[in-house]
Amino acid sequence: MNGLFCVVTRVIHTSPEAEPVYGVTSLDDELYVLRAKAVEVYNSTNYSLVRKLSVTGLKEPMDITSCHHHRTLYISDYSVKCVHRLELNGRITNWPVNDAPEGLSVTSQFNVVVT
Repeated sequence: MNGLFCVVTRVIHTSPEAEPVYGVTSLDDELYVLRAKAVEVYNSTNYSLVRKLSVTGLKEPMDITSCHHHRTLYISDYSVKCVHRLELNGRITNWPVNDAPEGLSVTSQFNVVVT
């Protein structure tokens, strides 16, 4: 049987004018907004800025994703040809890749896909 579906969306929050946003992901009750030199962390309920995470060596961010299982953020860096891995406990490591990474995703098996 064919059904008719209607989806209604609305804007619930806009951020103030600032530098460009390269990606957004969520983990637990926080939103992680990727900017040129840092990751801004917002409360996902009231959208207030909680803190900023600096990423040493970040040159040209392209995307951000997260893994709830490993409690980790991943940021692709086009110029450095790596993926920055940020654990929520503060530890940062870099994974070199063979080409300039752009998109990121995490599979249901908690593997990171780099495109």
